[in-house]
Amino acid sequence: MGRWQPNARGRLERAAVELFAEQGFAATTVPQIAARAGLTTRTFFRHFADKREVLFAGDEELPALVARLVADAPAALGPMLVIAHGLETIAATTFEGRLPHCARSAPKV
Repeated sequence: MGRWQPNARGRLERAAVELFAEQGFAATTVPQIAARAGLTTRTFFRHFADKREVLFAGDEELPALVARLVADAPAALGPMLVIAHGLETIAATTFEGRLPHCARSAPKV
């Protein structure tokens, strides 16, 4: 048995996002995520109820963040620019470790 390594939740999140990007959400299993993170399935369920929850970890903070971004937006910005700036800020702060995977799989508009 190896020495305990910190940040199990972060390792699980990283492993899940990597696997989702590699093989798709539906094809990824909780045991695969746990194995990639070097943890057990039981440890996964100590941190998340299911694999969907990994994608939305930390989303309880989003309403307050959105309200602050709208309140702090420069008055000269129109509504669409406030929304665009807000989405960029949320992506950069909330989904920081997931952005490379999201950018790689995002459709071109």
